[in-house]
Amino acid sequence: MVAICRRAGMPAQMAFDHIGGMLLSCYHDWYLALADLPSWGQSVDSEVQQYIRGVQNVVKANLHWSFRSGRYFGEANEEVRKTGIVTVQPQSADVELSIL
Repeated sequence: MVAICRRAGMPAQMAFDHIGGMLLSCYHDWYLALADLPSWGQSVDSEVQQYIRGVQNVVKANLHWSFRSGRYFGEANEEVRKTGIVTVQPQSADVELSIL
């Protein structure tokens, strides 16, 4: 998604900030949806909650892997995990943006 923002002319940091804002909006919508879940009876509600925990665990596992692997944040893993702040380096002029 960052690549799409960059193609639209956003500088790197602005693109990451924009995507971060979109993510925060998704979190907000997620919690509103959870608060608005109807009840289908105890048996079904229990299964729905189990499914929701499974979805949350997949997201958490992906996040933990991102920090442990070093793939995204390198030596700054712990600092990024603690602060949630990623400083984006300007892209060199010889690197062409591509969308996979």
